[in-house]
Amino acid sequence: MKNIYTLISALLFTFSMYAQNPWVRLNSGTTNNLFDIFFLDDNSGYSVGDIGTIVKTTDGGTTWTTLNSGVTSTLTSIYFTDSLTGYASGNGGVLINTTDGGVTWGTLTSGTTVNLFYISFINANTGYALGDSGTILITTDAGGNWNPQTSGTTNALYSISYLDSTTYVICGDTGTILKTSNSGTSWLSLTSPTTNRLWSSCFTDPSNGYCTGDNGTIIKTIDAGASWTVQNSGSTHFFGSVKFLDANTGFMVGGNAPTFNSTILKTEDAGITWTVQTSSSTRQKRASFPSFNAGFSCGGGGIILKTTGIAVGISKINNNLNCDLFPNPSNGKFEIIINDKTSKKNNISVFNSSGEIIFKEETDKNNVVVDISNNAKGIYFVEVKNEKGITTEKIVVNK
Repeated sequence: MKNIYTLISALLFTFSMYAQNPWVRLNSGTTNNLFDIFFLDDNSGYSVGDIGTIVKTTDGGTTWTTLNSGVTSTLTSIYFTDSLTGYASGNGGVLINTTDGGVTWGTLTSGTTVNLFYISFINANTGYALGDSGTILITTDAGGNWNPQTSGTTNALYSISYLDSTTYVICGDTGTILKTSNSGTSWLSLTSPTTNRLWSSCFTDPSNGYCTGDNGTIIKTIDAGASWTVQNSGSTHFFGSVKFLDANTGFMVGGNAPTFNSTILKTEDAGITWTVQTSSSTRQKRASFPSFNAGFSCGGGGIILKTTGIAVGISKINNNLNCDLFPNPSNGKFEIIINDKTSKKNNISVFNSSGEIIFKEETDKNNVVVDISNNAKGIYFVEVKNEKGITTEKIVVNK
């Protein structure tokens, strides 16, 4: 009996600790405003901002080193396809890249002078940059050449989510939502339930996704963008980033526009309810969650925040579903071994460190071979769902 009480007490303490998720301030070494942050894993990360600022950490944010970007333009977004190869975008059409982990940066030819607000890659070669005046740029040769796509809008575009290898969703000014099913050959304007600026998008699978923006806006789709519903964030603040770690657990990062104070919200029920996180700081712009162990955000005055112990863990403790990944680490091809032999419907999803889905399959098999070797090396998350519950495991891809 004593052991049972001890276990219950430990679980209650764990749930309480996870539920509060305090965010603590890190010393970034700069007071310049930071507009984006990207972590490859729990230790290695970068943040970019005003006057060409780039800072890097290799110890989970304990210390930061200022890098020489070679530009003085405001840098608005950063993305790495592996531990050495990274890209940043900025005002005035600035695009820069590194192939040595940020030691040196070179200038890329974007072909535009409009401000670019977002950059990300779907694999090592194919990436997108978004910006003012409906600008969409695509590269298929790892940044060597950037070509414009016709967006059909003049509104600024701020974020892109990859639902699969050819289907993407973009969000932007005045509630703009665009979708392509052919890798951007054509873009369709979707019906949006808001006219508020939408800063960020995140899909947990090819059907379920979220966009967040000004005035506490959070909208959700369960049909790949065909229709959207407004969720209640309980806030009227700006939210520049939305990230989900699995189907249920997500964060909105932003702040109060008039006072420039931070606001961070968390959901554990797929956005039905949102709770405020402790995050006394300047208004935060973007966030990165390399794993369930750590999350980071950046914002005004060079402030970087960190949280740990993100996973609530209730579903994993209370359900009877577990799986093993072999080999782990892998070269991108691995086997998922599901311990439940009775389920006839296992839903498998693989997410990258930005929360974007890169693989999805529904199967009645208990042993499933997954091949994500065409993606960059790094940390990925494997989610398995069936009627017994949900479980998420981490897979390391080394090439």
